Amino acid sequence: MTPNQIIAFATDKYDITSRTVELYIRDARILLEKDCDLTRPAFLAEAIARLRTIEQKAFSRNQLMVATNAIRLQCELIGCL
Repeated sequence: MTPNQIIAFATDKYDITSRTVELYIRDARILLEKDCDLTRPAFLAEAIARLRTIEQKAFSRNQLMVATNAIRLQCELIGCL
């Protein structure tokens, strides 16, 4: 969607001013830029943390193949395979 389409949609759907939508778009862009600034080590740490969560949930549900795959992916990320 273009910014104009977003503004039109938001002003119609949520009954807010176009200036407010423009501020929301600006703030969203700032947040996206911060996400893109994530360093490789920080991204790796987050990915491993997510995989550990998947592993634990899968194990508690007796989804052993999913848990095993999550462990394998963690090993691949840290380079032990």
